Amino acid sequence: MKKVKLSLIHHHNKDQIAIRFSYNKELIALVKSIKGAKWSISNKCWYVENSNENLQNIYTILGEVCNIDTTGLYDIKKSKPTKRTRILSDEQKTLR
Repeated sequence: MKKVKLSLIHHHNKDQIAIRFSYNKELIALVKSIKGAKWSISNKCWYVENSNENLQNIYTILGEVCNIDTTGLYDIKKSKPTKRTRILSDEQKTLR
């Protein structure tokens, strides 16, 4: 049975679900049928916007034909870091 790996990526300033698999014309045709699925040249994978609806569509369309590995969706280490705001005194703001 074919294997598809799902993971989270940040692409076009949005969180996306990456759909990765070895080249297979049948799987490509199925992924193209998922609403909003696009090919990313830079990431070399198919992707859709990260939403429960899209995840359900992936399972509905691909679930019968292949094994879906979702461990990449829950990898906390790869989540986008948040930027800290600094609180500086006037003395710290001046350059010497």
